[in-house]
Amino acid sequence: MSDLIDEVDENVMERINLSMEKLIDWDTLTFLNYSMEIVDACKKDVRSNPENNFNWYQLGLVHSYAGQLDNAIIAFEKISINGESDYSKNIQSKIYNNLCLLYKAKGDRVGADVNYHKALKVLFDLAALCNCNGDVFDTEKYYFNALKLSKEFGSNSEIAKVCSKLGVACQLTRNISKAEEYSLTALILYKESNNLRDLANTYCNLGCIRYIQNDYELAFRYWSKSLKLFTETNIVEMINQVKDFIDTLSSSGVKLHN
Repeated sequence: MSDLIDEVDENVMERINLSMEKLIDWDTLTFLNYSMEIVDACKKDVRSNPENNFNWYQLGLVHSYAGQLDNAIIAFEKISINGESDYSKNIQSKIYNNLCLLYKAKGDRVGADVNYHKALKVLFDLAALCNCNGDVFDTEKYYFNALKLSKEFGSNSEIAKVCSKLGVACQLTRNISKAEEYSLTALILYKESNNLRDLANTYCNLGCIRYIQNDYELAFRYWSKSLKLFTETNIVEMINQVKDFIDTLSSSGVKLHN
């Protein structure tokens, strides 16, 4: 369970790391005994203050490292974080992420899927919150975390959705090469599902990326494809927006070819 997200007391983490380092040198029984000592120490913290979410988080993590998956799940599911602040949502995303991995390790696809969708929603909420606050680099970070999660647990349509959002976020951070990479991935996946509206949006985004790179010919081609699809799906607002993009190119004197 080395992919679990860590947020524990430094002393507890030091003991966990020591046990993992000694795993090579110790026999299995000695390693398990040492791991159980850490578990017992965290159980005492929980008994002394059961209302403290941090104590449950530590216990869940050390149960995970000790290979006690069911107990780890119980501990993580004891945690109640209901706030709407970015800090609260950060902790929520970590808990759901850990639960995804634990349920997957148990072979419980339903449990993994439920917590995957919870984690994905929280990450989308965090990205949207950061975007509203103008924190473009954190927006990119949360969508990137969402992409890692969706690649492991999600469907192609979900991966496409995250890639599309991440492509837009990378435009805002001026990470243009990555913006194009993620948008092209979204394009391929949307073509497979024949999702015309999202396909039109992706062509539009790719046109903007190429426009930034002064590749006006390819920008025009992407926007033309976008306009065609938006017209077919009758998305009036986007039809007008893409027409404005194309008109800007035409009025600038750039020679364009259909």
